[in-house]
Amino acid sequence: SNGTCTQTCKGHSYVKSVALLSPRRGSSSTALQSTPISDSPTNLSDMALDHLLQQSNQIQDLQTQLNTRSREFQASMQASMQTQMQQMQTQLQAQLHTQIQAQVAILDQQDEAVTIKIQQMQRKNTAMIKLLVTENRKLREHPREELLEQKLQGIEDRMRSLTEPVYDSSGEEVDRELPVKRRRVSEEGGGASASSSSSTRRSTGLSGLAILQRAREVKHEAVVQARTAEASARSAEDRLLCVVCQERERGIVLVPCSHFTLCTVCAPEISECPVCRTDVQERRRMVIS
Repeated sequence: SNGTCTQTCKGHSYVKSVALLSPRRGSSSTALQSTPISDSPTNLSDMALDHLLQQSNQIQDLQTQLNTRSREFQASMQASMQTQMQQMQTQLQAQLHTQIQAQVAILDQQDEAVTIKIQQMQRKNTAMIKLLVTENRKLREHPREELLEQKLQGIEDRMRSLTEPVYDSSGEEVDRELPVKRRRVSEEGGGASASSSSSTRRSTGLSGLAILQRAREVKHEAVVQARTAEASARSAEDRLLCVVCQERERGIVLVPCSHFTLCTVCAPEISECPVCRTDVQERRRMVIS
């Protein structure tokens, strides 16, 4: 007769059909047991299960290999990306270094130009200061007004020594003199009438007055010029003083505006140029020799 059986294999239950054959007469139980196992449906099912298990194992192995290769690929991609990023970083650093060097070179050139300009200004200021010091020394030793007074006094003395009294038509003496040269000419041209001689003397006296008046005006102008020059010298000397304290001499050049306005004491306390209000980046000491 036919029947069914249930077999459990690795946690799975399988229902199989089993054909039950009646034993032949005269045959023993050993004859039934001598039937080959490979020909039974149970063995075929086991073989199929084994085959399926092998395929499952192969699939698992393939999945494992795929996962391994995926991890290796990700690792290689990360390494490649890191290498590329390092190369890009190196290139960027090189470009940045090149740009910085170019900027530094430009700043060096500008600094050199500013230094040359400051040196030129220092030389000009030194020459001006020497000239002012010399002029001030001369003014202190021999004021221009006194020198001009002495020169004018000498001119007046020479004019007095070369002249003679002049009288008008009423017989009064005119307070100006006739030059000796003109007197000699008048003496050599004798024979002229008394009226012409008197008019000549009068005109000569008037011309002498004009000459002395002009000399007095020149003297006044010279005195004014001397006083103006002295005031200018004092003003120039004041311009050499610090614009903040007005006591000490200037000795600091401000960068970048190049103004020469502060002394060495006030300069560290000032952050903006007092002339142009530019931010002070550097303070350079200027030595005047």
